[in-house]
Amino acid sequence: MGLTEDEKLWIESTNKALNDKLEKSLYKQFSERFDNMRKEVDDLKQENQDFKQENKTLRQRLIENDIRVDNLEQYGRRMNLRIEGLPWREGETVDDLQRRSSKKWGNRESC
Repeated sequence: MGLTEDEKLWIESTNKALNDKLEKSLYKQFSERFDNMRKEVDDLKQENQDFKQENKTLRQRLIENDIRVDNLEQYGRRMNLRIEGLPWREGETVDDLQRRSSKKWGNRESC
């Protein structure tokens, strides 16, 4: 004996209701996951922008510090005195150099 028409309709409507419920549940799960992934991507984009800005700032500071170091080195060299014909010796002080130069060129006073 087969199913009656009412039983067939009941099975069909129950099956449709279960499919609708399952479809809504799956849609809700996928929608939540998608929203979470979208938020995570947006957060990563913002973090990436922050890192780019920080990198740009640090590069600019590096350039400025390089310029400062160059200027300080130039300023420091400006105060140096170069003496030709008198070789430099390891560990020699300014007083030692003065005594050696006096011996080599005599003790002349300048104006």
